[in-house]
Amino acid sequence: DGAAPARVGTNAYALEGPGGTAVFRDMVRAARDEPSGDMTYRWRNPVTGAVETKHSFFRIVGGVLVGVGYYRR
Repeated sequence: DGAAPARVGTNAYALEGPGGTAVFRDMVRAARDEPSGDMTYRWRNPVTGAVETKHSFFRIVGGVLVGVGYYRR
């Protein structure tokens, strides 16, 4: 997480977004059915400080969930 270096290498499974959405948990559940996918959700943008719509792509690589996302404008 380039915006939160302290989270690099940590377990994000329990992290919740605004409103209590368990985004990473939802990604893990989706990846159980398909090895890759995408999601749109609300998340705090570290640049603007506002809660914005974010779209992420994710894939299982070597047993690890790897993802990348961007904020929609």
